[in-house]
Amino acid sequence: MNALSNDLRTKILEHYEHIPEATYKSTAEHFDVGEATVSRLVRHFRETGIIAPNPPKPKAYHKIDLDWLRDKIKNGVDKLIRELVLEYKTERNIKVAISSMWSALRALGMSHKKKLL
Repeated sequence: MNALSNDLRTKILEHYEHIPEATYKSTAEHFDVGEATVSRLVRHFRETGIIAPNPPKPKAYHKIDLDWLRDKIKNGVDKLIRELVLEYKTERNIKVAISSMWSALRALGMSHKKKLL
């Protein structure tokens, strides 16, 4: 679901704030959005004074030591991602998901072997 445009946010807030009998429900029906959306917009505006949404949060850091992974890949031995995950668990005692390992490989700009041939 995409974020609401600032224009629509402004219209929703103006409708809710300037029409005395407006409720979350009536405003939501008028603009074809959910009541929770109206509630969050009003609360956000009252708390911050800003109509625009909060900026996106930065992505979490990798649990995987990228230097460790780079060294493992440089030795030239092809490994499955699940093998890298198991090695990481064995050597570092940190459990990571296959998707995390894949994401770390992508962050390094490296390719990976997906299945045995």
